[in-house]
Amino acid sequence: MRDAAINLRALRQQRDLIDQVFFRLDDARFRAFTAMLDAPLQPNPGLKRLLAVKAPWKVGA
Repeated sequence: MRDAAINLRALRQQRDLIDQVFFRLDDARFRAFTAMLDAPLQPNPGLKRLLAVKAPWKVGA
């Protein structure tokens, strides 16, 4: 049951972004989702390589 309203002014692009990232989970799935968010970070060699690459607009700068 909805018992609280949230009202805010936003640009159309901001509102559209909020609509794109909203999703609904039941209690068990929400607990699993938040547990994944709260879990310690795991090493990610691919991400480490990606972050080590210089941006194309900064090459030679």
